[in-house]
Formats: sequence, C-alpha cells, structure tokens
Amino acid sequence: MTNRASRSRVLLLALGLAIPACTGCESGGGGAGPDPSPGAGFVLFLVGDPGHLNVSEQGIRDRLGRLGHELRIRDDDGFSTSDADGCSLVVMSKTVTSTTIGDRLKPVGCGVFFWEDNQQKFDMLATIDNDGSGGTAWHAAEDDVFVRGDAPTELRADLAGERLFYIELDEITWAPRGDLIPDATVVAEFGEAGGQPVYYVLDAGDRLADGSDAAGRRVYFGLYDDTFRLLTPEGLSLFDAAVAWALGG
Repeated sequence: MTNRASRSRVLLLALGLAIPACTGCESGGGGAGPDPSPGAGFVLFLVGDPGHLNVSEQGIRDRLGRLGHELRIRDDDGFSTSDADGCSLVVMSKTVTSTTIGDRLKPVGCGVFFWEDNQQKFDMLATIDNDGSGGTAWHAAEDDVFVRGDAPTELRADLAGERLFYIELDEITWAPRGDLIPDATVVAEFGEAGGQPVYYVLDAGDRLADGSDAAGRRVYFGLYDDTFRLLTPEGLSLFDAAVAWALGG
C-alpha cells in the first residue's frame, strides 16, 4: 500500500506535476473546471451538512461555482423532489444519508451526478439490480482507474488505458459489475481493465433496473466522502467531462 502511494507521488513529480493539498480547490489549481454553460437553471449540491463542508466538498463547491449557474447547497435532511424543480444539475455527495434521500431523485428530469454508492440500489436511483441485502461494501483503496478506449471521447476527456486517479491510495467506490444495468455506458473501471465500474453514465430514457426509464441523465463517479481533493489532473479531467455531459442532457 505504501509502495503504491509512493509510486504515485514519484510519477507525478516525474511528470513535473505538483502534489497540492486539494487539487480541486480555488487555491490548489487543477485546471479551470468544466466549461461554463450559462442558463436559467441552477445546480443543486446535496450534502450531509452544509454548515460543515469537508475539504473535498469545498473544492467541488468552488468548481461548480464556475459553471455560470446559480449554485444551491442543500442539506439532505428534508430534501424533496420539488426542491430540484427547474434544476440544470443535481450533484449528490457521499456525505448524504442514502435512506434520507431515498428515491426522491429518481423522477428528477435534469442530470444527476453522484457518488453515494448506496443510491445506486434498486429502490433508489435503480442503476443497479441490487437491493443491498447482501451487503453494500462497494469500495476499496486504489489510486488507478482503467479508462475504456471504447467509451465516447467526450466522457473520457480523450484519455484511455490505466490512469492515475488519486495522488495516493484511498477509497474508490463502484457498481457491482454483474448488477449494473445493460443500458449503462462504462467509462472507467477499478484498477485495471475488467474491474468494477467506477464511472458510468445513463442517458435520459435508458431502462433502469426496476423497468422504468431514466428521467434524465445519470452519472456515477466513484469518489468517496472526502477524496475529490486527491484527484490528479487526469482525474479532474474525467470529473469535468462527467459534469459537462450531465449538464448537456
């Protein structure tokens, strides 16, 4: 584990890249963020505690703030589907309690971008055919992802093959491969080719696990509670591509 983390840092230094404390924060660089897309809608950022954002949520807040939309940060407690009326995008952090949100995001017509792995379940966003009864430990420590070369270029930021996702080992979440619905497009996999899907998308109208159609675009991007701050420049490029695609539907 320590050797992998050291290798990651050595590789970044060899490429001439800095290792910031928070690659996605205003003070930490990490690129300009997703292309601005001004519009009448707003971006809703769902978190566990708006008054105490973790470092990664602060970085995501700052990055989303560059999109040209009004940004609303909302506590998961008391959230209702109508809170997303008129949205351009909903972003859901893993700090939310999945059972508090329940299935309230399922009918939302704008894009939903999320990394709360339990929200994939059959009775929530229904992107996997799994109710969690057999366990939901859908994460492990890793720093690499394998970006599929057959995924659309706009989703993979023109990247392909094994890529350094985090600057050090930490938790990456995924979808259980055998349970991911057939209509999903897998963009990146855990660690190596053929690994568990860590970044996948669904377009509006794609068939969900419960037989219904997705009300809008859905993007799963396998972060953990406080790991956005660990994304490498290539990891940030994937994040930005995913956000831009989610907004485009």
